[in-house]
Amino acid sequence: MSKAMAVPFRALMLASGVVLSACGGPMPGETPAPEQPAAPTETVTAEQDARPVNAMDITPPTSSLSCSRNRFSGAVSCTGSGANGVPPYRYQWRHAYDYETDGYSDPGTWFDGGTTETEYCPFGFHSPGYYWNITLSFRVIDANGYVSTNTPSQWYNCSTPL
Repeated sequence: MSKAMAVPFRALMLASGVVLSACGGPMPGETPAPEQPAAPTETVTAEQDARPVNAMDITPPTSSLSCSRNRFSGAVSCTGSGANGVPPYRYQWRHAYDYETDGYSDPGTWFDGGTTETEYCPFGFHSPGYYWNITLSFRVIDANGYVSTNTPSQWYNCSTPL
């Protein structure tokens, strides 16, 4: 490169550097633009923060069951409860039977009830006698119509003399 060409090239580079470094600022003789106000800050209350609930946010209903047997009367008494899902709940029960004497089984049907249920189940050894087994099942249906899993009790042995 010749010396004559090197000077204009250097001048061009220097001029472009000055122009590039001046970007963003006011030109001489100009007044600076007023500063933009900061984005408004917003206070959000709990009521405003409430968002729609998706079905995926709701835990399905669950049920639990506790049963005991009165050794004198033979009554099997159960208490069920529900949790999760969306209250109010509907409580449902089912009594299932297994008749040992004739081999017949009855799975029972679901019916509405409260949180307690009792089934009469006398027991003892009878010869001749009629023998069967019972179990009580409990489930919860929430306000959205979702059904909990069935919670069965243990099987109880029952008998009466023939």
